[in-house]
Amino acid sequence: MKEEVLITAVGDSLTVGTGDATGNGYVKGVTAGLVKALDKPVRTINNLGINGLRADQLVQRLDERGYRNSLGKADIILFTIGGNDLFQIAQNGGSMTEGGGDLSLELLKASMPEAKQRLKAVFAKIREMNASARLVYVGLYNPFYDVPEMRPGSQYISEWNSYAHNLAEADGNATVVPTYDLFEDKIAKYLSSDHFHPNAQGYARIAERIVQALY
Repeated sequence: MKEEVLITAVGDSLTVGTGDATGNGYVKGVTAGLVKALDKPVRTINNLGINGLRADQLVQRLDERGYRNSLGKADIILFTIGGNDLFQIAQNGGSMTEGGGDLSLELLKASMPEAKQRLKAVFAKIREMNASARLVYVGLYNPFYDVPEMRPGSQYISEWNSYAHNLAEADGNATVVPTYDLFEDKIAKYLSSDHFHPNAQGYARIAERIVQALY
């Protein structure tokens, strides 16, 4: 039994913690929560989250030495990816944080097949770099659930999360942590002012769920 648990986090702006005024995000919350749950030292080796990152871009970055080193040492690998693959395309290439483009369910639906293959590639590449770490993927939510014309988009988010669950089951040592219900029930309470990223409370809830899923 290891004396210290090591965590590496990779992915997009959710791993960065964008939208959390406290600067903690979910990664720091998971680290603190696991210290209590395990009663032993837990340390984050590196948080390699990048705002705006898509899954295909993450696959490319995983070849970089810094990623390989950090992921190779980790006991637990946390990652968020896919929101930009789906929603940037649904906005016809517009930036989520700058409000460019118009939301489109048709574009969201059309983006799914390629985006799923990108996610599959991320799972495979991370596992290739670390054969034994516990992988924890944070599922997607529909940040536009309170926009009537985008509410049906939740069916595609559900389809995405189901696909992620299949990938996790096939891996055998991976977990998908659901978040969609948190935000669909309480969009105003848990989203930041940009109407896309979680706020401090939202990230805290995600962190709680990750800790519960692990131990």
